[in-house]
Amino acid sequence: MKAKGDSLEIFVEHLFRDLGKRRVRRDQSYKKRNGYRAQVDVVYGLCRPTFIECKHQIAHVRYADFMKFVGVCDNFKPSKRIIITTSDFEGRCYHDADKYNVKLINRHKLRKLYRKSRFFTSKASLTKLIEDKSKKPYKRSIKRTAINYSKYGLLFAAGVFAYEHQEKLLHLIKDLF
Repeated sequence: MKAKGDSLEIFVEHLFRDLGKRRVRRDQSYKKRNGYRAQVDVVYGLCRPTFIECKHQIAHVRYADFMKFVGVCDNFKPSKRIIITTSDFEGRCYHDADKYNVKLINRHKLRKLYRKSRFFTSKASLTKLIEDKSKKPYKRSIKRTAINYSKYGLLFAAGVFAYEHQEKLLHLIKDLF
């Protein structure tokens, strides 16, 4: 079961890096002065980080697991709270998500997030994507980094495309004039 959880954590770590989040880290431990300790699956951000809890399971995420994560977040005050699962949540979790300021991402929303982070859409199942992603180390491309971090990402992408296909574009421009 732990290997499954680790694979989802790696997938989520890569996903949020692809979405342009900064300082994405996995398996972070936090400790308060009073001795309270907590482990968070994925964290991103600088001063007030975002906490992400990953649940890789077939059954719905139980309300007790939801409240346990809320308790951890109440102690450390992250800027955002997210629970991601490969299945779904109990109805009570959806009911209390706004009350506790927790964003719930089920398998359908996770798939949409993955499509948003990529230039293409994969028809593979979510479990297959998670397994494939967890086997490979994160590969940062300069194109992806520039698009994510640049204010003018679209212009940069157009410039890169023009540079990569300059021979074809020159022929088209000559034909126009």
